[in-house]
Amino acid sequence: MTRKNALAVVLIAAAFALLAAHVFAAEGPRARGERIASSVTPACRTCHAANLNPLAGFAERSSREDARLWIRDPEAAAEKAGKRRPKMPAYGPKKLPDDDLEALVEYIFAPTPTK
Repeated sequence: MTRKNALAVVLIAAAFALLAAHVFAAEGPRARGERIASSVTPACRTCHAANLNPLAGFAERSSREDARLWIRDPEAAAEKAGKRRPKMPAYGPKKLPDDDLEALVEYIFAPTPTK
């Protein structure tokens, strides 16, 4: 690859990176949280689907701190709540960075948009 071609590749990659940063910065907390809920592995929707959703009513009966604990350490959250050990995996900071955790909590507590 020539220097000219390499420079072109770098400039194109930088342009795409800036575009992606702009798109993600422009999305609101609910949209970002929804995107994160779909993109973590395993995806939240694997278990928390609309037809059988253990999260139904969660925001009305729980706090944001409870949500953070359920996401980071579901076993500790279940013990605190007096519930049986959940099948939910823990999403530690390596799997779900703190800023993504906060966006996900915002999504859980955001009002459902009306149609």
